[in-house]
Formats: sequence, structure tokens, C-alpha cells
Amino acid sequence: MTIEERKTYLLKACFNLLHKQLKSPYTLNLLAETVNYDETECDGECLMEDIASILYEENPNNENDVVLDAIQTHYIYFGKTYEIV
Repeated sequence: MTIEERKTYLLKACFNLLHKQLKSPYTLNLLAETVNYDETECDGECLMEDIASILYEENPNNENDVVLDAIQTHYIYFGKTYEIV
């Protein structure tokens, strides 16, 4: 899968997650809700990590980037988020 195909696949998964909220009469925790992604159930945190990874790979030296700030604040490792203190 090319990076462009991967981005499209990720966008579709994010859209499906947001669409879940749109259809629900309740406010959902989108970080905990799951959608089908990479042939498995993936929650919002999983999607966020993949988004951060792609954005960081495209521009790792942009010090003013919100994604880079988030990565520096929270160490993302194997699907777990550990806060750096």
C-alpha cells in the first residue's frame, strides 16, 4: 500500500468514527469508540497515533507543528500513551 493509499484508508476510518457520533443521540468518547481499520477494531487513540506518525514522517523538523508538540508531550509507544514528566 502506498503512502497516499494509506492516508486515504486512514481518512475513511476517521470519517467512519465521526459518522458514528453523528448517528448517535449520545455524546460518544471518540478516543474509546472503535472502527474497522487495518483489518481489526481500532479506537480513536489508535487512529490518532497513525495520524501523528504520518504527519511526523512527512515533516519531522517543523518545531511549530501541533502534532510534533503532542508527540513531545506524550510518548506514544505500541499503542500506549505515556506522559513525559
